[in-house]
Amino acid sequence: MKYQRRILALAAICGSSVLLQGCGKAAPDSTPDTPDTPDTPDTPSIDLVQCTSSRTLPSIVNASQKGLCVEDVTMQECPDKLINVWPHSTEVQQVTSFRLFAAWKPEWNASLRVEAWQNLAKTSGKILIGTEVKFIDTAAGILDTEGNRQMFDWALELMQILGPDRIMGFQIGNEVDHSAENAPEEFWNTGYWQILESYVADLDAAGFGDVPITAAWTMGAAFQWWWPELLGKAQEKWGDRWVWSFNPYPIWDSSFTDDMMVEDPDCASIVARAIGIAYTKTSMTSTRDKVRELVGNDNYKLWVTESGWSSPGVSADTGQDAQIAAVKACPQWGSPDSLYTFYQNIMEWDLSLDEGSHGVDHLFYFTMRDAVNVIGGNIHEGFGLISTCEDTACKVDGTPTLV
Repeated sequence: MKYQRRILALAAICGSSVLLQGCGKAAPDSTPDTPDTPDTPDTPSIDLVQCTSSRTLPSIVNASQKGLCVEDVTMQECPDKLINVWPHSTEVQQVTSFRLFAAWKPEWNASLRVEAWQNLAKTSGKILIGTEVKFIDTAAGILDTEGNRQMFDWALELMQILGPDRIMGFQIGNEVDHSAENAPEEFWNTGYWQILESYVADLDAAGFGDVPITAAWTMGAAFQWWWPELLGKAQEKWGDRWVWSFNPYPIWDSSFTDDMMVEDPDCASIVARAIGIAYTKTSMTSTRDKVRELVGNDNYKLWVTESGWSSPGVSADTGQDAQIAAVKACPQWGSPDSLYTFYQNIMEWDLSLDEGSHGVDHLFYFTMRDAVNVIGGNIHEGFGLISTCEDTACKVDGTPTLV
């Protein structure tokens, strides 16, 4: 919204506390490339954008296999402040991949779309571009055909602006297994598959026939009745072009919040288990095994399309009673230190999984800035590493306390 306030260089040398500023040419990522990892293309001089904090990460492991989600707030309100240097990095370490949930949405201000895309085009790195699958009436199975098609057309237009070399993949739907859990069986038997086939055919016709295809699922998708047939067909039709993508979120696991609903909960232990990397690794190991069972081998790609932690804790006008109660019972659940520890654990993870050779091929951290989900009942989420578009400081600063 405040696009006239361009980011200015405030320091001659970029250090660990780059203040949402321009710092000349982008320095190359010092992390060596690994197989299945997108190379960063040559780009014009761009601003390096990071938040300030006295707290720094000891290391970022496999940085070239990790990226940042671009949530709706950053995308529509301050795309000129898109974070392209990892927050809390000891040295300037660029983000080499970004995930967009949508190129643009019908409810956003259309007059800002072109400028947002121009800012996005100035970044370096690969982009996973998404398009949403929305319903007008979920229970009746009535899709928002016009709105869905418009979002796809905008996504294709942005892809043509960026060019094939900038596109890491194309995502058709985010957590549709959750948003369409009450949809009739017909949607899962034929409706969603028809959307997949139609969109991929249009991508191919537009010259993006080599772009990987995916859909992002919750961790419960692999246990749904439609899973084997629907995604088995996707694997069979598109082979290794199809990518298996999931969103592991310990914060939404009811087993943790349930454990807090006792007279004297062991808050430190509960929170430590939730934010520890063992939970995410175990969840993804289980999901990987389900994928391997369906595919029949290890010849597939496995992405974590988002994971993060909320501070302040999640709240809402309606719903989210479990999250509100969790923060009340255990304030650490929504503390800045819990967010930082979760972020640090993710950034220090080498993406390996236990009991098998196939680990996670790529991960996107959620997210840049806090957001409010109006459609979901004014759900206030604090997953951002920065609070708002106006802030120049990282959300977490100062000396950590024990979590």
